Amino acid sequence: MRLLIFLFLFSLTSHTTFCQKEQYLAELRAKIAVEKDTMLANALNGMGAFFLDENNYDSSKFYLQKAFSLSEKLKFNRGIYTSLANMGGIEYRNSRFAPALEYFQKSLAAAEAVNDEKTAAKILSNIGELNVAIGNSELGFKQLLQATAVLEKLRDTLPLISLYIRTSLIYAEAKEKEKSSLFLEKAQQICRPKLAANNLTLKEKVSLQLYMRHILFNQGIEYKEHNEFEKALAIQKQLAEEMKDIAGGREKIFYEYQTARIYFDMKKYREAMEYCNSTLTLLQTTDSIPDIFADVYELRAGIYELSGMPASALADLKMSKKINEEIFNDEMLNKTQILTAKQEADQKNREIIYLNKEKQTYKWLIAIASIAVLIAGFALIIILRSRKLQKKLLTQKNQITLHEKKLENNRLQIQLFELEQAALRAQMNPHFIFNSLNSIQHYVIKSDIEGANKYISMLGSLIRLTLEYAAKKEILLNEELVYIEKYLCLEKMRMQDSFDYTITVHETIEPDNCSIPPMLLQPFVENAIKHGIKYLKDKKGKIEIAVMPVAGGCKYLITDNGIGREVTGRYKSSATNGHQSKGIALSEMRIALLRKENLTPSIEIIDLYDESGTASGTQVSIILPA
Repeated sequence: MRLLIFLFLFSLTSHTTFCQKEQYLAELRAKIAVEKDTMLANALNGMGAFFLDENNYDSSKFYLQKAFSLSEKLKFNRGIYTSLANMGGIEYRNSRFAPALEYFQKSLAAAEAVNDEKTAAKILSNIGELNVAIGNSELGFKQLLQATAVLEKLRDTLPLISLYIRTSLIYAEAKEKEKSSLFLEKAQQICRPKLAANNLTLKEKVSLQLYMRHILFNQGIEYKEHNEFEKALAIQKQLAEEMKDIAGGREKIFYEYQTARIYFDMKKYREAMEYCNSTLTLLQTTDSIPDIFADVYELRAGIYELSGMPASALADLKMSKKINEEIFNDEMLNKTQILTAKQEADQKNREIIYLNKEKQTYKWLIAIASIAVLIAGFALIIILRSRKLQKKLLTQKNQITLHEKKLENNRLQIQLFELEQAALRAQMNPHFIFNSLNSIQHYVIKSDIEGANKYISMLGSLIRLTLEYAAKKEILLNEELVYIEKYLCLEKMRMQDSFDYTITVHETIEPDNCSIPPMLLQPFVENAIKHGIKYLKDKKGKIEIAVMPVAGGCKYLITDNGIGREVTGRYKSSATNGHQSKGIALSEMRIALLRKENLTPSIEIIDLYDESGTASGTQVSIILPA
């Protein structure tokens, strides 16, 4: 969430901050009409950057592609890598990480070829940030520090402050608080003295003021995380005062929302509600920011819940869920379309390259044969040149193969990241939410407000944990077990105490020092409830979850005393509209991807029988390496 807020705020530091948008756009269009050669390429890149800042990606891509084509024709390196870097920015903002990485790498190579250290450092920082986002954290942080070192050497103040703030936020997302605070302090140490200088241009002054607000904003978040609410609130009020006479709806939105969060944590619900409502009002008057829309509705639902207004809380929760589902559906559709198009384009490009190389090779052979017949004395020279060319072609082919392997590795990591996102969201499936809402309705009809409040609170907590874990590659075993227990407690309450459960961890395992992919166990627990104990009639259900050590890792056993898979199959075949959960299949796909990383996990489902041979339940055994 903190990094999302930063990305929106940081987009305000572009050149459009310092002038009227319509005036700047008119100036760019006028330049395009009269400029030629490299000046025209710069103007086209400026138009592309303008529309990128405005989140108008189609227009931005149109102008950037024209700038790129003209720059290539003129062999204008600065125009080439500027276009590529901005096109990478479009892909990154739309979470299309594979093409974004490819654009950034090409842009970096072009900038390094002409020794443009400043631009190369900025592009390298983008690559580092992207690598952290897709799970290559070690490489990503290394690239960020390399970029920082270059800008420190060049003493380029504004880009350096910007990079310090970005690096601080990325470390904060990675839960490395000390490093986050260190880079924030570095930014402040440069920014404050610079602001006090009297020789600043208007552009420099506005930029530094904006950077200072970013620094204060993130310091406020740090105070809030350490429960120093009064200090955090003081910073928010200072920011609100500075923004009073400044246009910039998006920045105001985030400050208003953060103030609402602080009041909520201070249990001052009336003030928190006022700031939630003012945030929603601001959101109606600016470009859509759907993630913040969803967060504000979720926060306001929590206020309604704690204020004894369950109907209003439920309405806001539904609105938050609807917005999140729309965001997720749009992202998945977009990623699928882009991936399909990219694969088709890659295949066609490989075929064209292969045919061109083959054609070129034939031309050389014919030329060599003709020259050998006409001029025998030059035969040896021609043969040597041919061998040299073949060696060069082989070297290029090997370089292309190595590059394709690197891209495939990045795609695999992105696929794992996206699959984990899908798996995590699949846990909170519509069927479960529908049942939960029915349970809440049941409490309301019975006028059991206490029961309804308790159920809504537990459901909200479970949904928040799901969203929190969605961005993580691994979580602590203790966090996974807490999540499972919340889910079991909610299901037990919904099914009117029709089953008991136990969770045991072997004494040699330390849950706070052991990691596990997030919510890998939940689909199997859900399966045990839905297709096992749900159909029990003559006895109370029981679910046992046990964690024990095995050689090189941990074994997770999920055992139920349900009716068994064979009988469950008959129930499924007779059902007319049963919900088909995809959680198990997604978990198996996640395990398959882990195998590609040279790990050896396994999943085994075992049918249990009593002494008379009657089905007495099911046991799932999952083994994960340490």
